[in-house]
Amino acid sequence: MNQANLLGQWQEGTLRFTNTTTPAAVSNTVVPISVFASGGALPSEVRVTGAGVSGSGSLTLEGLIDLDEVSVTETELKRLDTVTPAIAVDGTPADAYDNPAVNFTRLVGRPTVPAGTSPKSAIFVEVVPSAGQDVDLFVGFDFDGDEVPDESEQLCVSAGDVGLRESCFLTADFATSTDQYWVMVQNFSSPAGAAPPAISVYSGALALGATDLALTAQATRGRTTAGQSLPIQLSWNMPHVGPGEKAVSILKLGSDRAFPTNAGLIPLILERSATPDLPAIVMNARQDVEVISLQPGQAHERIVVDVPPNATALILRTEGTGGDIDLYVSRHSGALTAPTFAAAPPRLQQPFTSIHPGNTEVVALEGAQLSAGRYYITPVNAGTSVARVTLSVFGEFNGSTTQPAANGYFNPARSGHGVFLARTPQVWALAWYTFDVSGKPLWYTAQGAAASANDGIWTAPIFRSTWNGTRDNPQQVGEVILTFNGTGNFTYSWFLDGQYGSEPFLPIGAPQCANGNLSVGGGWLRPDQSGWGSYFLNFAGNFEAEAIYVYDTNGLPRWVIGDGTYATTLQKNLFQVSGFCPTCAAVTTTRTQVGTASRTLNSPTAGTFSSNFTFADGLSGSWVQNNVNWVKLTPNLACP
Repeated sequence: MNQANLLGQWQEGTLRFTNTTTPAAVSNTVVPISVFASGGALPSEVRVTGAGVSGSGSLTLEGLIDLDEVSVTETELKRLDTVTPAIAVDGTPADAYDNPAVNFTRLVGRPTVPAGTSPKSAIFVEVVPSAGQDVDLFVGFDFDGDEVPDESEQLCVSAGDVGLRESCFLTADFATSTDQYWVMVQNFSSPAGAAPPAISVYSGALALGATDLALTAQATRGRTTAGQSLPIQLSWNMPHVGPGEKAVSILKLGSDRAFPTNAGLIPLILERSATPDLPAIVMNARQDVEVISLQPGQAHERIVVDVPPNATALILRTEGTGGDIDLYVSRHSGALTAPTFAAAPPRLQQPFTSIHPGNTEVVALEGAQLSAGRYYITPVNAGTSVARVTLSVFGEFNGSTTQPAANGYFNPARSGHGVFLARTPQVWALAWYTFDVSGKPLWYTAQGAAASANDGIWTAPIFRSTWNGTRDNPQQVGEVILTFNGTGNFTYSWFLDGQYGSEPFLPIGAPQCANGNLSVGGGWLRPDQSGWGSYFLNFAGNFEAEAIYVYDTNGLPRWVIGDGTYATTLQKNLFQVSGFCPTCAAVTTTRTQVGTASRTLNSPTAGTFSSNFTFADGLSGSWVQNNVNWVKLTPNLACP
């Protein structure tokens, strides 16, 4: 059973046994049966040990059914609540419920459910015993509301041998805000004569509709056939999880976008390493929040925010629990480095501070204290215990500033990747042509409400699409921030694959109308097959440059480029480009010719398109189109 509407459910039916002998030796018999429509042989969990604050990894799912449109998404990445109770040995271990008071019990309430999403949730609990200990784990729903575990309420039990970790993972229905599940841990046995050793209990409840980009899981195929493996790329950024702590997210596997969980749910546990590393963070000057765990004496020295020229106030605030936070702020001087940046200046060189007992600190910049550019934000834990800090940024803007026009943009110091920005009065969108970590071409899109006249910043979610052969499936994998500098250029910042990056972007040239009076440049697509297309611009001398956005054999987004001299019918030689990933050191790009594409324009906004090219240099797949309808999506330039 691989129908999308049946997966993930029990299906009821009957099995009929009909006697075929004469005379009848046995009576005809009908037996009711129940069959669970599974997505395949999924692992019970995925665990990453020794994880840094930011990192990446991969896993491969085997034994899957036919998934016509692979959907791999994830929930929020939640730090597991941790307690280490000393639990006495149960004198009657064969019955965990005869005296629940001797066991450890905690209650789990409904997590925050984002508006407009399913109330369905999941609970993950694990227990790690001390040496020589045998502990058992029980989880249930508190049906009677007495907050006491009862065997009739039990939904999960994990009872292994001495020294084994026990865990439970179950979906949860919190019908009301007062519903609760209980977790009970029993000390079945401990070494004789020893005091009750501490037991580590980790637990968390997650809303299946909640996501925060702290973890992203990206499928590397657009569809699978029965039995085909499915590699999945993982990346994370979890400054809210301290050294030695654990966090959990739920990987959601679906057979198509309409059924994102029907093929299965897999808990993913990240165990933080003991190294207190803190990678870079770029915050949004309009409004942003980051939650950070700081060890005693630790500072986060690589947090920045870029301020546009029409900002009139910037308010930076910390709140939290534990430790004692001090806040230091300074303006960066000199040119921006890309794509990463150095640590903040020493404390004594940071002129704006808020230093008081406790964790509530505020630095408010306005007037002569605030000017366009980059600011470092440095929270410092001056206390003797771990601090969990909520750092917030809020900006105020007044008056207009020069905003970037529809055009292509890049960093000349890191030439090879860039964006095409398109604008309408309601919506701004961009296509980002870049490379993966192996240097192969990869593209993303971003789209959001248009910047208003007083906006000095535009931000939007980043999407990566996969292709199942007939349509695309976009998935949010990051965020992008464009901070305008008042000259039509901008600082291009992103959060992608668990890492922040930033670099200054300039126009690639001055777009012109073809033949001086034809506005044909912009974004073009096939109207009956969304998810792929091209973007071309015309420049002086009727020079035309184009990037075509398509997919390889696995359904991953790839791009090729071509150029020529404008003509109503124009064929271009196409090249596949190899380069460097967004946060990698820049290298000289190389090009391999892979085929051709041609288009015929019947008007400045409609025509036909053909292509015939085959990927090279480690990529597989072809893209062949024959005189398909071709229409322009973006607005026209103002031509004479």
